[in-house]
Amino acid sequence: MATAKDLLGAGFSAVTAMAIIGDTGYVAATGTTQGTAALLPYTHNIVVVSASNTGVILPANTAIGDTITIYNSLDGTVQVYPPTGSRLNGGSVNAAVSFTPPRNIIVQRLTSVIWGYQDSV
Repeated sequence: MATAKDLLGAGFSAVTAMAIIGDTGYVAATGTTQGTAALLPYTHNIVVVSASNTGVILPANTAIGDTITIYNSLDGTVQVYPPTGSRLNGGSVNAAVSFTPPRNIIVQRLTSVIWGYQDSV
């Protein structure tokens, strides 16, 4: 996969390189249910957990085949929820998956209601 440096070196603008690679940002995990979890707005999300078992939710407006990266680098466990009506790795509909730090997962939308993930552990 090309890096931003590769794309810029090939003459792509910074805006185009970001559109190809995706954006990165920090997200504070909030809430303890699917309805109160913080939305993951970036392609690459660095999750900050202030209280263990707080959560984040995958965006519902992604296309089939899209990937989202989630990195939990701090002390608390983060709950990752699928969009409403969806499931993660064959789990129950709307059920969260817990990730303890330090963990990096790559989540991919496989169908309109199924998401798969690969865990760094």
